[in-house]
Amino acid sequence: MTTNDKIRPNNKVLFFVIVIFAITLCVSLHNNNKLANDNKELSNLYPIAQSELEKTINSKGILENKTKVLETTNVKLLKELQSKDESIIKLKQQVEYYKNKLSSGSSVTVVTTETNASGSNVNEPIEYTFDCDSTFPIYKSNIKNFGEWITGNVIASKDSTSINLKIKNDFNIVIGEEKQGFLKPKKPIAIITNENPYTDVKDMKVYRVAIKPKHTARNIGIGVLTGFTTGLIIGLTR
Repeated sequence: MTTNDKIRPNNKVLFFVIVIFAITLCVSLHNNNKLANDNKELSNLYPIAQSELEKTINSKGILENKTKVLETTNVKLLKELQSKDESIIKLKQQVEYYKNKLSSGSSVTVVTTETNASGSNVNEPIEYTFDCDSTFPIYKSNIKNFGEWITGNVIASKDSTSINLKIKNDFNIVIGEEKQGFLKPKKPIAIITNENPYTDVKDMKVYRVAIKPKHTARNIGIGVLTGFTTGLIIGLTR
């Protein structure tokens, strides 16, 4: 038996040790990196969740409601966001319900609105008739003070009043990105407009699944480690 034959079994043991070490190192680095990224994303969610709508008038004279977008690379991470805000709670429920349909770049939006239709129909004719079984009249008035946005009628008698309303809203929602300043990365934002002047957007919360960036540096590191391990294996098995 030659000296090389005696050494080869030891080389095989060393080979398996190196392989196991390399795999363990890669898994550990990946898990540590993922945990750090998750903690960073979660900490970034809290100030965004507490932000309020920014209201401005655009160049068309329409009220714009702008808000920041909650964004994570992992949909499940949103569940860990602790908040008593009703809109956030509803948003989390919707994300949980549709999580199997959400992929990179997908979004979920929750909007709360309030329509104010206060006013009187002093300029509208009021029709009234008499019920055969009663001496009290029945009044009927059409609602026309709010143009196409709020229409309907009111019918009032001695014992009851019925209101029939139709409210038209024309919403437009844009989810995009906005510059934060020189050399700063763009941040996702959402803008909602409504042409109905009698409807006010009270709150809007938006969640988007972040587009995962290409980890070039990490891929290079893994490639170097793989190349080194492969070269070492070849050298030991000769």
